[in-house]
Amino acid sequence: MVFTYQKIVVLQIFGLYSLLLFSQNHAHVNINQPAVLQADAGIDTTVKEGAAILLGGSPTATYGYVSYTYAWVPGDNLSDASSSNPEATVLNSIIYFVTVTDGMECTSTDSIAVTVNGATDILNQRADLVIKIMPNPNQGTFIIEVDNTTLVNGIDIIIRDMHGKVVYSRFTGIQKGKNKIPLNISTLPEGSYIIELYHESLQYIQRLVVY
Repeated sequence: MVFTYQKIVVLQIFGLYSLLLFSQNHAHVNINQPAVLQADAGIDTTVKEGAAILLGGSPTATYGYVSYTYAWVPGDNLSDASSSNPEATVLNSIIYFVTVTDGMECTSTDSIAVTVNGATDILNQRADLVIKIMPNPNQGTFIIEVDNTTLVNGIDIIIRDMHGKVVYSRFTGIQKGKNKIPLNISTLPEGSYIIELYHESLQYIQRLVVY
């Protein structure tokens, strides 16, 4: 028997979507679907050097299918990178990313910027150093442009997947002025990554999207 549905009603109640299908003879089908998974890394904050803070929201994951797993990157100085609310010991300004995976393998990512009071050690906040990643998003080939007046040695480039695993790393020398560093990661799967640039105590962290 084939029904021709004449009315479709979508309701959202406490994060649960209900799809109601009504046919001519009043038969109906009720399909329940959770709302889209949402990750919450917490609110950007400023702290003193060496402070210990809890990351994540209250809660860090909502909606989707329950039974969540968590992956925080970078995982350095965290009490547990797989916890919903890990404790971070903040030694310098940093951006943390959390990827939440629910029971149906759906994912959601969010970030929190933690700035050390009075610090200037996030590279893209320095007046004498400008970093651009072009284009972003990209298809796996892109350029890191570093324009600097004081940095003369080199930088470490690290790319991690959203579970914190290092999938690419290299050291490259740079000179004063404008430097263009071509990268090719087209062999990696499509998705979101974290790119980190380091020079001594300075750092730059940004989300990178490959499609």
